[in-house]
Order: sequence, then C-alpha cells, then structure tokens
Amino acid sequence: MSGILQTFFMFAAKAGIITTDLTFYYDPANSDSYIGSGTALDDLSTNAYNATLQNGVGFSSGNDGVLTFDGTNDYISMPTASAADFINQSFTVEAWVYPSTSPPSQQTYFSILQDASTQSRLQFRFYSDGIIRFGYFAQDLDTSSGQVDFGSWQHFAMVYNSGDDTSKIYKNGVQLASGNQGPLLSSTNRVINIGRFGNGSEYWKGNIGAIYGYQGAKTVGEINDNFDALKGRYGF
Repeated sequence: MSGILQTFFMFAAKAGIITTDLTFYYDPANSDSYIGSGTALDDLSTNAYNATLQNGVGFSSGNDGVLTFDGTNDYISMPTASAADFINQSFTVEAWVYPSTSPPSQQTYFSILQDASTQSRLQFRFYSDGIIRFGYFAQDLDTSSGQVDFGSWQHFAMVYNSGDDTSKIYKNGVQLASGNQGPLLSSTNRVINIGRFGNGSEYWKGNIGAIYGYQGAKTVGEINDNFDALKGRYGF
C-alpha cells in the first residue's frame, strides 16, 4: 500500500506547476483563466491580478489553448499593483512561448516599465539572432546568440536572487546565463505588460501559453519540476 500511495503522490506533484508563492498565473488552457473569447484573462493565483487582452490578442485551441500575438499591436495589460511583488526582492517568472519563424528584430514577452534610469525597468526580450536578454535598463544579462528556437515551443525561466544579487536565465530547465544584474528598484506607477515592452514597442509575434511568476528565487530543481509538469502539452 505504501508503494501505491507514494506513486500517487508523485503523480499528483507532477500534475501541475508549483503553487507556493505564486505572484500571478495565467493559462489560456484553463477555462478558469480564459474562456476562449473576450478580453478578460483571470489570474489563477490567490492575488487575483486579473489581466486584460488588448488590441485583438487571439486564441488558438492548439496545445490545449494558447494566446496568439500578431507582432503589431497585441499585448496583455496586468494590474499595476502586481509590480510590488518584484521590487527589491527575489522573484521568478516562467513562460511557455512560441516565437514566430519570422521574428521582429526585438520582441518582449514580459516587461515592467517605469522610466529611463538604471534598474527602473525589467524586460525579457528576444533578438532575431537568438540572443535572450533579462534586462533592468543599463544592467542587462544576455545569452549568447542562437539560444531561441524560432517556430518551436520553449520554456523559459528568469530568476533573480536577492541573497547573492544574481540573475539567471533558463531554457527548458537548463541554465543559459548568470550574472550580478538587478534588483528592480522601487518606484511608482509602473506599466506591466505581457507581449510588448511597456512603452508600446517590441510587440510579441507568435504564441504564449502558460505564464506565471513567483515571489522568491526558484531552484533549478523547481524550475525543472515546472517544466516537466506542462511539457507534454507543448510537444516534449
């Protein structure tokens, strides 16, 4: 019986992402988050940071349900209150993304924008040469070129650990880069977007599936648990 119970709990742990310390969690495959039409994208975390689809973000039933972006003006606006969970503290943001095979020169899938001063902005940006940037304005962590697989699903995690002032980039559970960038510094009236840079540029072209953030720096083991939890949906 103990072996059966152990198997059951191992399966249950893999059935979904880690929910401890969730800041936000949007998943268009879950009807509690998105019903497949309209502009309301509800937060599955307990914070109720409900978001809004802007300018015609689309929906596809592929991969159990994903949001589609045209690279021109589509984006998702998040409540400004959610920025407080990233300022001067550890955090993690993870996302399943499918960048188009014809990418723009720069595209951003998550950003927090205040002003043009050091460490007052946060963005997760892809370049058309496959460089990934985890940036804080004037403090940017970049991967080498060729790290983005355009036209394929990938899982990315961006982690900031205030304990050792370290930022890290992971792709499909494997660390690509690490450095002493950050933290995001305190300010007010921040603009928080999924699918564009907050000043109305670098629009995402492609699809975005589940995207979620945490207070605290997730370990590589936890990131891999999250990757394993949803990878079957995205063809892994």
